[in-house]
Amino acid sequence: MAKLLSGKEVAEQLKHSMEERISALEEIGITPTLALVRVGSRPDDISYEASIVKKAGELGVRVCSCVLENDVTEEELIGTIESINEDQTIHGCLMFRPLPRNINEERVCNTLAPEKDVDGITNASLASVFTDGDVGFAPSTADACVKMLEYYDVPIQGAHVAVVGRSLVIGKPVAMMLLKRNATVTLCHSRTT
Repeated sequence: MAKLLSGKEVAEQLKHSMEERISALEEIGITPTLALVRVGSRPDDISYEASIVKKAGELGVRVCSCVLENDVTEEELIGTIESINEDQTIHGCLMFRPLPRNINEERVCNTLAPEKDVDGITNASLASVFTDGDVGFAPSTADACVKMLEYYDVPIQGAHVAVVGRSLVIGKPVAMMLLKRNATVTLCHSRTT
């Protein structure tokens, strides 16, 4: 029998866990801070940013929004990322993508320090997912998929799992994260017959 897995319960549990960790940091004088880097004013990015700012505020996480114009140069954007890397008061960074076509997205993403890459966009973070390393973070949506399964005690070890999609954002990282937990993974995609 199928069971619908609701993300709401998982989010509440994660929120409670984060509140405890944030409180412990505040007790030693650290205010967790997230930098948001947004290029341009796409309505979906603005909406996503507003939801992040709201949730962060509820948790006591400070947010620094770095909003750049659509015509920003690649070097200016890299300079912004380098400033975030150097700022010891910023603990994580989320960069909205896709970036404008005139910008080499891979170069810009890989400028971000992996330890501040909360969305798994750097090659170092992705390599860590594929090599069972501990550098950076997995892409957040992929991580959320695995956290959902764990929350609901869905047996992963020994399970035969089909992952639909092979993107570097969700499909491939989910497959690797499930393999790490000893699942047998079949990766399906648009060319799967």
